[in-house]
Amino acid sequence: MADGTKLKPMVVFKQKTMPKDKFSPGLLVCVQEKGWVDNSVLKQWLHKVWFQHPGALMKKKLLLVSVMFLVHLTDQVKAKLKNANTLPAVIPGGCASVLQPLDVCLTNLQKQSARTVP
Repeated sequence: MADGTKLKPMVVFKQKTMPKDKFSPGLLVCVQEKGWVDNSVLKQWLHKVWFQHPGALMKKKLLLVSVMFLVHLTDQVKAKLKNANTLPAVIPGGCASVLQPLDVCLTNLQKQSARTVP
C-alpha cells in the first residue's frame, strides 16, 4: 500500500488440487490449472485480502492498480470495486517491462528453468 502497509500475500499454484503442505497462516494459497489469476482466484483475493484490509473496511477511497487482463475488467469486478469505494487503474498492455520489473524477472527465470528441466 502507499502508506507502507503490506497486504496478506497470495500464492497461486499451477495445478488442479491444493498442495498438502502446511503453509503460514498469514499466506493465502489457491490453485489454478494454468497458474493464472482467473475470475475465481481474483474473487478470492478481493474477498480475503483487498476487502479485509483496514482502509477497505473503513470505506476509504482507494486505488487498485492491476495489469490489463480481461478478468480484471469484467463488469462484476468493476461493480464490486465500486461498492468498496475502490477506483481501478489498469496498466496498459506492453508496459510490464517498465512498470512490473519483478514480474518480468520472475517470468524470465521461470522460462529459463523450464528450458533446463529435461
